[in-house]
Parts: sequence; structure tokens; C-alpha cells
Amino acid sequence: MGLRNFLAREKLRVSWRFEATGQIWRVMPDATHYFVGEDRDVQPKATSFFCVDALNGSALWRDVRIDEQWWVGLESIYRDVVFLHKFATPDMPGHKGIIALDILNGNHLWRDDEAVFLRVDGDIVVAGKLQPTGLETVALHFRTGKESSSVLEADHSASDDLEATQFPIPLELVDNELRDCIAKVISPSSLSVEVFATDQLAIISHHEKEEKGGKEEGVSYSNFLRVLDLETSKLLFEERLAVGAPSPVADTFFIRGEMLYYVKDRKILTGVRLFHPM
Repeated sequence: MGLRNFLAREKLRVSWRFEATGQIWRVMPDATHYFVGEDRDVQPKATSFFCVDALNGSALWRDVRIDEQWWVGLESIYRDVVFLHKFATPDMPGHKGIIALDILNGNHLWRDDEAVFLRVDGDIVVAGKLQPTGLETVALHFRTGKESSSVLEADHSASDDLEATQFPIPLELVDNELRDCIAKVISPSSLSVEVFATDQLAIISHHEKEEKGGKEEGVSYSNFLRVLDLETSKLLFEERLAVGAPSPVADTFFIRGEMLYYVKDRKILTGVRLFHPM
């Protein structure tokens, strides 16, 4: 992340929150400033999708569903189109079907229940279709789904301005000096510690075992997020992201541009501005 902005030395604050109806299972960024997410209600096994503005958390749309309620997921985003997939069979991970939505309003654009999404070349979705002779490659226009006679060479112009989404790394991979700084703000018993660091700050996610009344209750974990100013050794931000988790999890936050993003309590997508604009 380029440090073309300066760090706010005062305590950081939550910039926005977006609360899902169920649990947020996945969040996918586009090439500009939108996030599309999967909102899953586990008990009735119902899935819907939403899109928020990553800068302010406002919802462009939410509660968009297709005919399949559970065995459906996010496939990819290209330009202003979101691609969903279904599954070949419920008990197998293979994807099947392409459902295209407009990222600005969630409206249905097209679908092909027999196609399998492979990649995007230019404005062409390259897909596979199973034929008696084997897997046949077809070219579909990304906004209409109409077949094209040829597959174009890859065009990367739409992603030239894609701001890299960056994820933390395990504590074991950071240098000893940074590790010593982090040790001052987390417990020695912390588990699954992950860090994203710049010259000015360290963002730390770590898990702690929760105290239980008896062994029969099993072991659970709380997940904490902290932002540490490396120059002053001051904590700029801290929040508990989860309680009662059955096991530690990885990649509990990510960085994009000037913002820190994470999901709290498995359902609240949250944005925190790390840097002031110049």
C-alpha cells in the first residue's frame, strides 16, 4: 500500500457498518469501489446477495436472490457485471451455470444453466459446456450472454486501476523487531496471530481461548483486531470481531486503499479509514 497519505495520530474510528440479514460468507471487490457479498441464513438455508459502496458503506442493493436458495455463490466480477454460479451437484464443489447481475442495481442480465465459468478475455466470458464429445469452449458476451464466434485475447484495461486488496500474513513471517512491538499489545497465549504492517502501523488479528465452565462445553475462541502506531507504540484502534468461535480463522481483515475492512460477529461488514487524504 503506497503511503501517499499520512496516518491519523488520534484514535481511529469506525467509518461505516453494513449489517447483513444472516451471516456474511464472502465479500468480493470490483475494480472500482464496490463490494459484493454473500448473505447466508443458515437455519432455512437461504442465500441472498448485496452490494455496498466501499467508501461509505451505503447499500446499492441487497436481498437479491435466484431460484436456487443455498447451492449458489459468487464467481467473479468484471466491469459492471457480477457473475454467480450454482453447483453441479449439492455434495460436490464443481461449479455449473452462470448468472449475470448488473452491479449497480442487482438486476438480472442473463443466465446460462449449462455453462461453466472459466475466465474473462476482453469483453468475452470464456465458458465450458459439456458435450457428448467432451468439454466444449464457448465465448459469451459479458453483458448479454450471446455467443461469439471467437475468443479474444485478454484485455486488462478494465483492471488497470484495480487497487490491490492486501491481506495479513502470519506473525511467524514478520521480522523480530516488529514481532517484539506486537508482543507488547497481545497476550503471550494468543493464537493464529496475523499482521499487516507499513512503516507507520501494524494491524494485528489474534485469537484467545475463552474461559468455559467445564470441559464438556468444549473450547471456543474470541478474535481481536488491533491497530498499533509503530512510532508511538500507541493503540489507535481495537475491536473484538468474534466471540464463541469454534476455531481460529485466517484472513479476518483486509486492506484496500486507505481503508481497513473486516466482518464483525460474522454479519457486520465494517470499514475504518486508516489515512487522511492529502
